[in-house]
Amino acid sequence: MRDSKEKVLVVEEPESELRNILLNMDYHLIDAVSIEEIMRHAQNENPALIIGDFIRLGSIGNVCQQVKNHWSSRNVPLIVVSENNRVEDKIAAAENGASDYIVKPFEHVEEVTARIRRSVQNMKHALHANPLTLLPGNLVIHEMLNKMIHMKKSLAVCYFDIDHFKSFNDLYGYAAGDRIISMAASLIRDCCEGVQMKDFFIGHIGGDDFVMISHPEKMEQFCKRYIREFEERVPAFYDKETVKRGFILGRDRKGYVTTYPLVSISIAVVINEGGQKFRHIGEIACHGAEIKKYLKTIPGSSYLID
Repeated sequence: MRDSKEKVLVVEEPESELRNILLNMDYHLIDAVSIEEIMRHAQNENPALIIGDFIRLGSIGNVCQQVKNHWSSRNVPLIVVSENNRVEDKIAAAENGASDYIVKPFEHVEEVTARIRRSVQNMKHALHANPLTLLPGNLVIHEMLNKMIHMKKSLAVCYFDIDHFKSFNDLYGYAAGDRIISMAASLIRDCCEGVQMKDFFIGHIGGDDFVMISHPEKMEQFCKRYIREFEERVPAFYDKETVKRGFILGRDRKGYVTTYPLVSISIAVVINEGGQKFRHIGEIACHGAEIKKYLKTIPGSSYLID
């Protein structure tokens, strides 16, 4: 159905090669012949991309600046397509927010297609990235998992959850909590690289929950390394007295003084060999939640691969 397709605002002659490329990419094209029309369509149609030969609407730098400064289109990727190969115009486009500048006539249609697709993906990733860790959020995580399941590839999906994080946050404040979240996120990448994992994807589900997707081969090595380094780094976030004591003092919901352990990490690893065991991301998430629930009953940091 037409409505199910992503929409693209196009400033281009009829029957152009660019139009054919976009149609072959299964986009629904919406024509715009002025900056005002671009703004109106951007507001009403929620396009995935604005692309075209903007020189007919004015200077390239000025057009890009107006489009990217307007609230309705500032977060939409903008690609300039022009016969003009002047360096000055390329610089003006880049300095005023254009995602790319493609010179026509096109030498390789495949390259143009790849550049268009990359601009759209990059903006999606940026919009859905977590503002603290800058890691991809749930939309991109779901896209990645769906892609891997569809390809029937063997994969390991690691779910990370910081235990006793709320009690730490209550005692030390949100700024300190953010520092622990940032540490936990960056440590995932460090450990992936440390065990020489070739292909991996890291996402931020939200709060103190993360996911890492990779091949199953080095999961045991990765989990052991992550827990060891996490435990080594955690004491730096507490005062010396608390570290020496081994727990924090706080109050429960009724106001009674109680003790809470220092933060630890639970890593639930779901293995999908050959893409056969799980056929839907919901199944993987549910199994990961079951593993995490079990790990929460174990004192300290722990992991389970299943």
